[in-house]
Amino acid sequence: MKMDFSNMSLEELMDAQQQLTNAIENKKEEAIADLKEKAEMLGLTKEDLFGTKTRKKAAPVFRHPDDHSLTCGAAGRKPAWFAEAVEKYGEDAVRIENQ
Repeated sequence: MKMDFSNMSLEELMDAQQQLTNAIENKKEEAIADLKEKAEMLGLTKEDLFGTKTRKKAAPVFRHPDDHSLTCGAAGRKPAWFAEAVEKYGEDAVRIENQ
């Protein structure tokens, strides 16, 4: 169905746009409700439908020179031991690649 918008006023076009937006949102809501109902009937979980989001843990970049059980990555906030070790040994000494 093709509509002719060329003879419509700006107010009519804006009203038609709002009606279309509302109709699209209603259709989406109906589709979501139908899908939720079907998934529930089949006993499907979100994990069944979309899988699980698992992030691979980043490999450590730094390790305490004296206590190798203390490690941390390059991103994010560093633990207290990191600042102490860098001050005492220097940053190169706490890099795993240099140990």
